[in-house]
Amino acid sequence: MTAIQSQTCASPDLQEIAERTRSGNVLLVGIGNAMFGDDGAGCHLVRKLEGKTCAELLNAGQSPEAYLGKIADARVKAVVLVDTVDFGCSPGTLAVFGPNQLAGAASGTHRIPLGLIMDYLCQISSAEVYLLGIQPERTQLGAEMSPAVRRSVEYLAELLSVTDRTDSCTRGSR
Repeated sequence: MTAIQSQTCASPDLQEIAERTRSGNVLLVGIGNAMFGDDGAGCHLVRKLEGKTCAELLNAGQSPEAYLGKIADARVKAVVLVDTVDFGCSPGTLAVFGPNQLAGAASGTHRIPLGLIMDYLCQISSAEVYLLGIQPERTQLGAEMSPAVRRSVEYLAELLSVTDRTDSCTRGSR
């Protein structure tokens, strides 16, 4: 989990991320550790989307830095990291952040802060990089995912899914 001082978002809104995801050419990277309750939300979302979205999916677990080469090699227009982020709102609240909005943020279960990972990906890749943050409630070892975060994951799974991948996914513009 990453902690942020305030919720200032100059990045695309959630609906724009959803439209991009449904049209393909996006890599969704689930980040977190289910052993710490809500912290596993990003990985849980990626698992729920398997076979149901036009986006490429990667479950990076608690070590997104181990996948930097794979993420950079993806020929996509946007990379969307999905993780819990403490930005001081009600549990389950969703927000989209750009790399410069995470500068100095504290790292939770990650060895390297997500802001640094995002900055690095921006430098080595031509893709736009965003963090889709979910405000956690429970991040203690052994905790279950909270109802509020579970509802947000379900909402995101519905929002980012397509009904017919064959007809809906347009990946020819890579």
